[in-house]
Amino acid sequence: MRSKVKFVQHSAANYCNIEYTYEDGSFHHRQFGAPANGGYVFENLNNPRQICEGLAPTGWALLWDPTEFPTLADLLRHEHRRAAGAARYRETTR
Repeated sequence: MRSKVKFVQHSAANYCNIEYTYEDGSFHHRQFGAPANGGYVFENLNNPRQICEGLAPTGWALLWDPTEFPTLADLLRHEHRRAAGAARYRETTR
């Protein structure tokens, strides 16, 4: 099922939300954060879990470097595009 994705940057550069709205009208919300000076990205601010590359729950830990990506939303947007591209590639090579 396809979704519309919206990246909502907080006033602090090290916090961001991703909001997914699906074709059937359902909604999903994910919260992300990282240390203010850069470091490991975590999801769910109330019960933090480290997040991995491609926004996956497992794999290589995702690191935020503010000198490369000024806001956490920039990094998450990059990772989302990367994961979506990989998914499209897998579908076309089946």
